[in-house]
Amino acid sequence: MPASPWKSIAVVVDPLRKTHPALQKAAALAESCGARLTLLNTFVLPQPTAKAVGISAPEIIDAALRERRRKLEALAATLRRRGLRVQCVVEWDYPEHEALVRQVLAKRPDLLVAGTSHHNRLVRWILSNTDWELIRSCPCPLWLVRGGALPKKPKVLVAVDPGHAQAGRSRLDSRLLGAARTLVDSIGGTISIIHADDVQHSRIDAVERLGNRHDILPANRYVFPGEATGVLPEAVWHVGADILLLGAVSRSRLGQPFIGTTAERVIDRVECDVFVVKPVGYRSPVTRRRPRLPA
Repeated sequence: MPASPWKSIAVVVDPLRKTHPALQKAAALAESCGARLTLLNTFVLPQPTAKAVGISAPEIIDAALRERRRKLEALAATLRRRGLRVQCVVEWDYPEHEALVRQVLAKRPDLLVAGTSHHNRLVRWILSNTDWELIRSCPCPLWLVRGGALPKKPKVLVAVDPGHAQAGRSRLDSRLLGAARTLVDSIGGTISIIHADDVQHSRIDAVERLGNRHDILPANRYVFPGEATGVLPEAVWHVGADILLLGAVSRSRLGQPFIGTTAERVIDRVECDVFVVKPVGYRSPVTRRRPRLPA
């Protein structure tokens, strides 16, 4: 197995919860590719209780930091016994997505793993505002996970658009397929590609060339006619995909990658993990400066 380009993986962990599906997958990946693992928790000021009358905000925050760090270290100890290199980071900061991105900017992991458990009765995703803001502003690849168990041979589906106006400049398809290859080299499985084709300006030939360059088996190349909002959920079901890889394409006036209505509809309609990759040259709009602690 070739050496993995992912040397450091960060995972968002709420130590106050009983289950940790994102941690389960992040640990399995880190174990497979030999990466360092950072357990990351950020929180805002806890609401004062009757028992906290007369206690200052810094004292409340300090107590919360100690309690959360203690619980994170307990989780880390179990992972260290498996031979993983693990560190814990607990920070008071807000809003949540900016707090997490600030840690990514500081620690510079190769991948951020986060869980999302907001589902409606149809078991589809209803992402929180924090989830969407992470998709928009996290500078490193972002893996949003649902269940904790990895299949023995996960099916990875990559949404490609080789004829897109920005495809060459952003090298987004190559970055997506590179991430997919790292995943399957680490945890096993297969890679398929899917393109939502405009029959008036078909890009089938470009998809074939892309598949050849990245050694995607011809049987694993899919081109469905139609809009991405309908094609991608259909392809996820058709392939039985466990992970869907999507690119955040720069379409705003400021040149920042923006996830708009199309992607929102896609992600809300699939029932698998979603892995988001940014184009070359992306810079997060989140500042490194943290808000001041309350007095």
